[in-house]
Amino acid sequence: MNVQHNQLQQLDEQYHELFKWLAGQYDSKTGGFYYAKSSREDDRFTPDIESTAQAMNILIRNEALDNSPKQIKEKLIRFFQNKQVKETGYF
Repeated sequence: MNVQHNQLQQLDEQYHELFKWLAGQYDSKTGGFYYAKSSREDDRFTPDIESTAQAMNILIRNEALDNSPKQIKEKLIRFFQNKQVKETGYF
């Protein structure tokens, strides 16, 4: 039992600063999220749909999206809207 508890504790520690990291992936200009810290630092990369959707899922599962400021929610909506092709509706 002690070994299992220690393993769970170690796993919890892996995610200790998850929200701090996630906040660092957010791009306030576009409202989207980058895939990795290195992506933020390289002008060839921009926030993408998959990373933003994954970030939203993390926020939703932890009941953090509901408590997010209205401005951030609106930017998330605009991020996805800007990725949608008007003629086809596809992203």
